[in-house]
Amino acid sequence: MLRRSGRVEALTGGKAQWAAARFRRRSFSGRGRCALVGGAVGLGHPPAAHGMTLALLDGECLARRGGDNSSCAAERAARSWSAERLGAALHRALTGTDPTSLLLRRAAFGLWRDGVRQRSLMLGLLGMRDDRRSALCHVLAHVTTRALVELTRADPDLRGAAEPSGRPAEPADCCSG
Repeated sequence: MLRRSGRVEALTGGKAQWAAARFRRRSFSGRGRCALVGGAVGLGHPPAAHGMTLALLDGECLARRGGDNSSCAAERAARSWSAERLGAALHRALTGTDPTSLLLRRAAFGLWRDGVRQRSLMLGLLGMRDDRRSALCHVLAHVTTRALVELTRADPDLRGAAEPSGRPAEPADCCSG
């Protein structure tokens, strides 16, 4: 156990090592009777908080399929696809310092604040209650549209590029269903 002064020295002296948060697809779920679940199967981003949910859903799938690891792995990889991609995209938008990340972050925050339906869809995807790729596309279309509207308001030269009417199309028109 480091004493307080030792911890401070380790943190300020550059000696601390941090775990890198990066995305890794769910590609290996174990072999034979040994099954990996949750974060052991693939890495999501910590802010997405998928680990425990994935572990519970993986365990439920194994129980339902009588311990058949291969069929469960295929099902869980397909059902976690949208949540994993949304988690990776949010991590990039929430931690990036480039102008695009900042623009997408503001758009996502605005959507969470103002768009009850979109907030519900996004939380359903992150909480893995909804695994439809169409729901992911719908959420991403709304965030992107909101970011483009903000961008065209900030840069008058881009206004004519949005649409002949001068305003972007509503994503609900192209993402219904």
